[in-house]
Amino acid sequence: MAEEPRTGELEEESREYKKALLFIKSGDWDKAREILEQFCEQNPRSARAFNKLAFVYLEQSNLDMAEKVLAGLLQMGLRDF
Repeated sequence: MAEEPRTGELEEESREYKKALLFIKSGDWDKAREILEQFCEQNPRSARAFNKLAFVYLEQSNLDMAEKVLAGLLQMGLRDF
């Protein structure tokens, strides 16, 4: 059975995700993308984060990467986004 993340780790993850959302709201797509890419790498089952990353790619007119991220979500069986 996988070890459950400690509360501190969850708080840190949440903090990073929220930071990315603030950059999205301010239109700083590069910084949001950077944070979300790291967050998704560390949290490969976070459908919500991958969805936001795809959104950022769309805002940056990077349709290929947005499609790749969304296809990856479906391939992993993550549909709750």
